[in-house]
Amino acid sequence: MCLPICHHCGHPTAYPASLSLEPPTPVGSDQLRADLDELRSTIARYRVHLAALEEKQAEVEKRLADVVYPVLTIAPEIVSHIFIRCLPSHGRIRPSPHAAPLLLAQICCQWREIAISCSELWRSLDVGRCGEERTRPLLETWFRRAKQQPLSLTIHSYTFDKPDRAFTIPFIRSIAPRLKALELRLFPEEYQALGTDTQFPLLQHLGVTGDVNPFFVFQNAPSLTELMTDPDISSSITALPPALTSINLLHISLHTLSEVVTRCPQLLHLTVWLRHDVDDSLMVTAPQLRSLNLRGGDLDSFTLPGLSRLEMNIDTGEADDTFLPFLARSACVLEHLILDLYGYAHLSRCLEAVPSLTSFGLRNGEPVLNLAHVLHENPRLLPQVHTLIIYDHYDRFPYLAFVQLLRRRRAHSVPLVSAELHLCGTELFWGAVIDWFPQYAVDEFEKLLTEGLPVSVTYNGDETGWPHLDECATFQ
Repeated sequence: MCLPICHHCGHPTAYPASLSLEPPTPVGSDQLRADLDELRSTIARYRVHLAALEEKQAEVEKRLADVVYPVLTIAPEIVSHIFIRCLPSHGRIRPSPHAAPLLLAQICCQWREIAISCSELWRSLDVGRCGEERTRPLLETWFRRAKQQPLSLTIHSYTFDKPDRAFTIPFIRSIAPRLKALELRLFPEEYQALGTDTQFPLLQHLGVTGDVNPFFVFQNAPSLTELMTDPDISSSITALPPALTSINLLHISLHTLSEVVTRCPQLLHLTVWLRHDVDDSLMVTAPQLRSLNLRGGDLDSFTLPGLSRLEMNIDTGEADDTFLPFLARSACVLEHLILDLYGYAHLSRCLEAVPSLTSFGLRNGEPVLNLAHVLHENPRLLPQVHTLIIYDHYDRFPYLAFVQLLRRRRAHSVPLVSAELHLCGTELFWGAVIDWFPQYAVDEFEKLLTEGLPVSVTYNGDETGWPHLDECATFQ
C-alpha cells in the first residue's frame, strides 16, 4: 500500500485504516511465554545454520591461504634483480607513486618488504621540484634505505623555501663521501657554503649550473670522469681532471676547447657551444673522441677519426664546404647523426656520405617533408637506419605524413625499430591549453604501437609527452 509522504521529514502523513493508534490490547502471560519460546526456537535454528556457514567460510579461507601464486614463489634475490631493471637507465629517479621504486612497494606486503630491503633501488634521487615540506624527510628516508650503496643526487635548491635551503648544504656535506653522481643548481652563496674542504672520494659524474667555478668547490674529487658545467672555465683549464671521459661546456672559444682536449687525453664524449674564435687556422684533433654535440661552430677546425656520433647544425652550403670535407679528412664511420639542416638538396648529399648510420635525426626546416622527399627520390639512402628522430614545431607538424614515412620505413629491408618525435611551441602561459598533439594524431600513433613500432612524443623540452614521460631523463 502506498502512503503519502511528508516532503519535509519523510514520514507518512496518513495511516491505513487497519493500523490503530490506540494502545495494544493487553496479552496474557501464557501467550507471551509461547511467543518467547517460538522466538528462541527460531534463533536456535538460525544459529545452527550460521555455524554451518562459518565452518564453510573457514574451510574456504584455509583453501585460499593454501593457494600458491607463482609470482610469489620467485626467490627474493631474483625479484630484487627484476625490480632494479624497472629503474630508468639514465639513473635519475624522481619519487612518484606511479613509478619504481615506490610503485613496487605498493603491490603487496611481500613485494614491499623486498623493495624496501633492496638497497640498490634507493641509491639515486632527483628532488629538483620537490616542495619544502617534503624534501628533508624524503632525502633522509630514501638514502637510509640505500644503506651503504654509492649515491646519486640531483637537486635544484632554488625551488625550495629557506628552511630547505638551509638544510641542503649540510645534507650534501654529510653524504659527500658516498656520492658517485651529483647534479646541482644552487645559489652562489650555497656553493660557497659547500666549501673547498668537502671530500668527494667516489664522485665520478658532476653537473653544475650557476655562477660558480666547479674546480673551486670540487677540488677533492679524484675519481671525476664526467663533467657538465655552464660557467666559463677558460681560466681553470689546468684544474681539469686529466681522467675526464665526458664533458659538457658552454660558451667557450676554440682555443679553450683545444686546451681542454689536450688536457684530457681520455676524452670520449664532448658537448660544446663555441664562441667565435678569431684563430680560424686552429685545428682540434682528437683521435679518441667518440661523440660530439657541436653548437655555435662548424667542423672546419676538427679532425676526429674515431667519431661515431655527431650532432650539429649545417647552414646553407655547408654540406659541401664543411660536412663532407670533415668526413673525408677524418675518415670516421658515423653511426648516429642528428642535423639542424634546411633544404632537401643539402640533406641528400649529407646522407649519401654516411651509409653506415643506424640512427638518424633531423631538426628545423620541414624535416618530415624534406626527409620523405629525399627518401622518395633515393630509397637506397639510410640503408642501415633502425631509429628515426624528428624535431619540429607542433603547429605546423604533418602528423599523417610522419606516420606514412614511418610505415614506409617499416617495410624497408632494415625496418625501423623505434621512432622519436620532439615538438616545441609557445610556452603555456596562464594555464592556456595548447592542442599540441591532436586526437587524430594520437589515434594514428596508437596504431603504430599496436603494429609493433615504439613511438615516443615529447613537447617543449620534455615538459610533457606521450605515451609516457620521464621527467628526469635530462639534467637542465
